[in-house]
Amino acid sequence: MKNVFKWVFILVFSVILLPLLVVFFIYKKAVGKREYDPSVLENLKDEATQNYLKNTAPLSDVDSRYKYIRLKEKATPSAKNIEIGATEDKKIDGPGGKIPLRIYTPKEEGPYEIILYFHGGGFVTGGLQSHDGIARKLVQTTGARVVAVDYRLAPENPFPAAIEDAYAALLWANTHKTSLRNKGTSLIVAGDSTGGNIAAVIAQMAKAKNGPEISKQILLYPATDIFSRDASVLYPSMDQFAEGYVLTKESLDKYFKLYLKKCF
Repeated sequence: MKNVFKWVFILVFSVILLPLLVVFFIYKKAVGKREYDPSVLENLKDEATQNYLKNTAPLSDVDSRYKYIRLKEKATPSAKNIEIGATEDKKIDGPGGKIPLRIYTPKEEGPYEIILYFHGGGFVTGGLQSHDGIARKLVQTTGARVVAVDYRLAPENPFPAAIEDAYAALLWANTHKTSLRNKGTSLIVAGDSTGGNIAAVIAQMAKAKNGPEISKQILLYPATDIFSRDASVLYPSMDQFAEGYVLTKESLDKYFKLYLKKCF
């Protein structure tokens, strides 16, 4: 009987486990180490940030979010060092449930220009906390009251969820101009990276719907041409900086596919 179990184990190992191990080692060899620019790595003094850049393990969407937030915390000033008048967290009704907002008020007395700010993060990462320092700096620099919007994220909530939340926040701000102490009749939309995409999209929506009135767009390195990201002739930088600068072309493709998965 022992001999039977022995030969069964050898058979299972040879037919199933051994080929799996071979495939695993071939895969690891093929993937190799992610390329990164040593000069870029030298400029990142923090050890945790360097480890993030050198990390070769595939990330789940949840892992990606937490690593992104940690990197943002290392790369941006501590929010407590950026003094403003006050902050207020609140939630408003949205098409998919409650939408968290954070309202930043300058030290100076109003009325104010009102800026709706949409954070970046590839449509799958980021939030109010990761961009708290940026929002505070925007208040300091402009003297405006900033309303940061914590829109729904992919992959749980792909397009058009983020756009729907952003436009709902725009409508809310438009109907609360008095309580927000808006200086004029119009609003300003702003965002970084994919947040810049969202700001540009709802500006186009507002124009098509004849309101609310938007006077300015503040778009920080916005993603405005998602579908042409592989057109190297149009955007050679996509290939030139595909690896070695934290955000890779592979990551961009992944984020866009998660965001637009209902469109294909």
